[in-house]
Amino acid sequence: MDKTSIEIAGGVSIGFTGHIHCLDLERIDSMMMEIGEWIEEEAGTLMGHIKMSLKTKEEGITLNLTDLSTGVEHHGDLRNSKSANFNFMVATLDVDKSKLERAIMDAIEHHEICLDIDDSKCFHKHHHYE
Repeated sequence: MDKTSIEIAGGVSIGFTGHIHCLDLERIDSMMMEIGEWIEEEAGTLMGHIKMSLKTKEEGITLNLTDLSTGVEHHGDLRNSKSANFNFMVATLDVDKSKLERAIMDAIEHHEICLDIDDSKCFHKHHHYE
């Protein structure tokens, strides 16, 4: 079996899809920055990217972080809303995959982001607004 480019480079990637409740883009940006800062602290630099796409019935946006000094870039338009579907992915070098998973879950919890990950339960327990 052929190796992927990330395997050849010695990197790790984590991705998942699902549904987000009480969508607040400011909190999502902060969560992504926290993950990027953790990677930079762990590896010395953010060599890779953190991406998230969010979609409601009416609109969608892609968030991209590749450089902490630039911050999270927004491509598209989406207002804060009760809920949205999402795709999330981190690909980077020079970090341990299990530590990265923990850093992602800690950032989700720290920023009180409630996700229903496909085939999983909500990571953060708080009232889901109807």
